[in-house]
Amino acid sequence: MNKQNNNEAPMPSDTLPECWWDNDRMNALFAPFRNKNVNSEDWNSKLQFWTKFITDWGISNNICSFSIVDLKKAFKRDGRAPGCIQTVVEEMFKSGELQTMDRFMQTPQETWSGWAIDLLVKKPIYWSYTKMKETVVALTDDNTKFVNIKTVKCVSEKILNSINEDYVNKLINFHQLTTLVQSLNITEENLRISLHYLRCTGKISIKENQTTDNTDEDKLLIKFAAKNEKAIPVNDFDISIYALERNEEKLIKMIEELEGKKDAVIADAKAYLAKGMKPLAKNCLRKKLTLEKCIEKRSNILDNVQMLLSQVKETEYQTKVVDSYKKGINAFKSTYKEAGLTEDNVNEVINDVQEVLEMHDEIQSSLGQNLSQTIDLELEEELAELLAAEAEASKPATPEKVLPVEENEDFDKKHEELERRLRALHMNLPSPPKNTPSPQQFGS
Repeated sequence: MNKQNNNEAPMPSDTLPECWWDNDRMNALFAPFRNKNVNSEDWNSKLQFWTKFITDWGISNNICSFSIVDLKKAFKRDGRAPGCIQTVVEEMFKSGELQTMDRFMQTPQETWSGWAIDLLVKKPIYWSYTKMKETVVALTDDNTKFVNIKTVKCVSEKILNSINEDYVNKLINFHQLTTLVQSLNITEENLRISLHYLRCTGKISIKENQTTDNTDEDKLLIKFAAKNEKAIPVNDFDISIYALERNEEKLIKMIEELEGKKDAVIADAKAYLAKGMKPLAKNCLRKKLTLEKCIEKRSNILDNVQMLLSQVKETEYQTKVVDSYKKGINAFKSTYKEAGLTEDNVNEVINDVQEVLEMHDEIQSSLGQNLSQTIDLELEEELAELLAAEAEASKPATPEKVLPVEENEDFDKKHEELERRLRALHMNLPSPPKNTPSPQQFGS
């Protein structure tokens, strides 16, 4: 590998492909494409190299558009231009990686109806007409401008990252934007291409003021959207704030200039006094008084503009607060409506919950009962009977009960009375015969 100094390198040396310093390899890459059928793998590899090289070159230098002439000039090596650029551009154009400038810069439709007509009616007719025209005319003209889509995306992302949050959702003119992205070292043409892409992707809104009372700086107004949000179209409120801020800037600049002139007049008056030229010194003082009156008038106007601007911004903030309240209320209403939440429904649900909890407590109470309680009671009764029987068996024998004297006397009386009554009972029965009767006596 033979490394050499190359002051005309298309990119910084640390970003160049390693093979850039290899003469043999670059000679092969600079040569025109051979027949693809001979070696398709080598043909595709060479195309991929140049496609990536052109894209990286555009991203590194913030170049979104170029022609075949521009590429041949940019990629010169040792005074030799690559002989394969024509084929590379053709293939990138066919794959959609490149678009012609005219096609890319078509103004997008901002309304649904305009978009629908553009998509369903105009574009098919336009595409069928222009596709053949682009293929035949654009690729045969080395000065035709092409836009690299990948490069535009990367450069646009760089621009978004360069915008401070103070400029989000706020109108700025094109001149102010060029100041904000000055570090990118991007040309006006490439900046406008990137802005068009950002507009098409909804990252910015653009307002073009073609009225005669606007300066060149104020004819293109840009509003950047917040991160991960869609840009809000420019409205009259945005333009009013922009106009007040521009007037504020102009008034401040005018007052500064008048103050500078006043200081210069005072210096002249002192110089004339030093030279003894009092009439000229008085004339300078008159100019100073005139300038002071102008400064006072401008200052009063500036105070009014600043006060009005402050009130407008406060109104904007209050409007946003009210809008946020409305959105919050609508969100709550929508949530309640979707969920079917009403006071009656909530009370009904609360009652159902209480009933379910009561049922749950009853179930838990039932499940918590001791199933062996009845058996335990029976066992305890039986055990008590056994203990009582054992206690009865272990007691000593008790003597027969002796009746008291009074009870014995009553018993004797009753016994005597019974005997007496038995004796009183008698029956008159015949006396038994002395002889035993014979059988014949029974028969007669």
